[in-house]
Amino acid sequence: MKPVFARRIAAFVAPAVLVAALAVPALPARAHGSESWNETWTSSDAGRAFAYILVDPVKHNIIATGTERDLKQARNYDPSRAKSYLWLRDGDKRYVIADAALVQRARTILEPQLELGELQSRLGDMQSRLGDEQSELGDEQARLGDWQASLGDKQAALADRAQDASSADGDRQREWQKKQAELSDEQNELGRRQELLGRKQAQLGRDQAKLGAEQARYGAREAEYSATARKQMKALLEDSLRAGNARKV
Repeated sequence: MKPVFARRIAAFVAPAVLVAALAVPALPARAHGSESWNETWTSSDAGRAFAYILVDPVKHNIIATGTERDLKQARNYDPSRAKSYLWLRDGDKRYVIADAALVQRARTILEPQLELGELQSRLGDMQSRLGDEQSELGDEQARLGDWQASLGDKQAALADRAQDASSADGDRQREWQKKQAELSDEQNELGRRQELLGRKQAQLGRDQAKLGAEQARYGAREAEYSATARKQMKALLEDSLRAGNARKV
């Protein structure tokens, strides 16, 4: 049986695609005894030429930058996942590094990616919550719109009866005045709810602006980290090839 994976996904070609990336749903979990693995996967344009994936049973993490095919190949290299290894692809050449010191070096390089994955998860939760709130406020706005239309019909009906009521006997006048007062109360209540809805919509707008700022900061951090990590992983592969620690697969 395979490990249970809790996957975080990013798709960074540029910060502008961040919102779409955050909306990607979690993929189904896979069972492997009682073990649970975290999987952080970043897909980018650069990953098409150079990919690196750390399979780390010590911390039950798979940290990947590359294509989905790369991720699948790295996972399948050692289905038992008994030992940590680094899987890399440079162009069409694929390598595996299992040297403990080099794997630890890769862990250090990739640690910020885990932190960014946790931040991405929080931003995704915030976006989902704000989406739910926006949907609820939209439903409330529709209900208030229907109510307002209904009150308009009542107002028109009372207006039609106003002249008759003015010349009617006391009981009919009092009945008309009662209905007019009830309508006025409903209109006041409608106004109160519309005001409350307006405040909620304003707060939602502020929360969405805050989310947008956080997403922009996240995109900038991801772009900076990706460029740095790619250079460091390239250097690690070159050092490993010179030392004979990278096995071609």
